[in-house]
Amino acid sequence: MEVAPEYPYLEGEVVAILVDADLGIRYEHQNVVQTVGASMAQRLLQQADCRVINPRQIASWQLQRGEWNFTPASEIFDELRCTRLVVIDLIEYRLNPPGNRFLWEGYALATVNVYEADGFDPDGPAAIIDLEVAFPDVAQLTRAEANADQIELGLLNKFIKEAGFLFYPHWEAKFPERYRGDPIPIGNSKRTEPPTL
Repeated sequence: MEVAPEYPYLEGEVVAILVDADLGIRYEHQNVVQTVGASMAQRLLQQADCRVINPRQIASWQLQRGEWNFTPASEIFDELRCTRLVVIDLIEYRLNPPGNRFLWEGYALATVNVYEADGFDPDGPAAIIDLEVAFPDVAQLTRAEANADQIELGLLNKFIKEAGFLFYPHWEAKFPERYRGDPIPIGNSKRTEPPTL
C-alpha cells in the first residue's frame, strides 16, 4: 500500500541537510554524522524532486561555524542559500545494548526538524518528527554471528531509508507477516508500480 510522507513539501525546493550528534556519539562512531548527511542528500536528490546542497559544502560550513546549532535558521538560510532546512539531531546511536558488549542490538534515535525560509516563522520548525530505528530484527545476535561493520551498515541503511520516507511517498506491505517476498519498490510512487501482495 502507498504511504504518504509526513512532510511532503520539499518538491522544487533547495534543501540543506544538517546532522548533529553529541561528542559521545561522534567519538564512538566517527563517520556517522558525515555518512547520514551524505546518504540523506543522495536519497532526497533521487526521490524527493528537490535540489540538495552538496554535503561536502555543508560539512565545510559546519566546521567553519562551530556553533551552527545555536544559529537562527533565518541566518542559515541566507548563508547556505537554501529554502528548506532539514536538521537531523542524533540523540542516541549505538550498536550494543547498554552494558553488554557481547550482543548486537543496533539502535538509533533522532529528532528531524524541518525549517521553511518562506514559512510563518523561519526560525521555528515547521515540522518536528521523531525517528526510532532498531537493527537487527533478530534477538540475541552475538559477536560470533556478526561483526560491528555489518551491524553498523544495516543500522545506517535502515535509518536512512526510514528518514527518507518522511519526505516522499513510498510502498509498504499492508500485512508484512503475510508478505510473499515480491520486491517492494522504494522511492517515489510516481515512478514505480505497486507490489503484488
